[in-house]
Amino acid sequence: MCSLAKPGEILVGAETYRHSLGYFNFVSLDPVKVKGVDSPVQIYEVISLIDQPKKIHRFHGLRADLIGRNPELELLTEALSRVWSGKGRLVSICGNAGTGKSRLVEEFKIISKREKVHWREGQCYPYSRNFTYIPLIDLLNRTLGIGESDPPKLVREKIESARQIGAKGTLAQAYRNWGNFFKDKGDIDKARDCFTESVAYFRQCGSDALSKQVETKQSALAESPTNKPEKKSVCGLVSGE
Repeated sequence: MCSLAKPGEILVGAETYRHSLGYFNFVSLDPVKVKGVDSPVQIYEVISLIDQPKKIHRFHGLRADLIGRNPELELLTEALSRVWSGKGRLVSICGNAGTGKSRLVEEFKIISKREKVHWREGQCYPYSRNFTYIPLIDLLNRTLGIGESDPPKLVREKIESARQIGAKGTLAQAYRNWGNFFKDKGDIDKARDCFTESVAYFRQCGSDALSKQVETKQSALAESPTNKPEKKSVCGLVSGE
């Protein structure tokens, strides 16, 4: 294919196209005559990397019960329980190709989401095996919505936007914690004000579930008498922004 490609082009045959379809965007070109082959050969031009490559399943849409992997699932579930208790865990799943590693991870993903785990993924690719930080870069790109073809200016904007959202999330959690503190102290006015700020910041971050949890705390305070009705208290936090 090298002799057919123009400067800056990457051309591949049908077999390479089939194996890498989930990783690159292609354009189908007219079949060409290749030396040593009687019939014209179908070729494809590589246009770009796919921003978030997906695994290719040989039998798309078919799913069978997972058999014989209960011990492994139990180990993963136990590791998850330890994480919930505040003890970090790193799990490596090793095995030959076709032994069900990806399927085991998919099953564990279903289990973990039932426990309200926020799942983040980063992938390694055959073409990047010499780059140590590719999984981390891929994880960040997926989390921040950065595409392979995004210009540097857009990448910086997405990173800054994520940074601001992260700062707001920190403030939301801080206000929630202060609200709990004042509630325990019996200062209902301050608790209510802090919960109001927390809900506002969680909504700005798009965390509807967390904002609803804080709203529930607010509702519980609605009928509680204030301990200082003559003064209006305001909960204030200083941001490092």
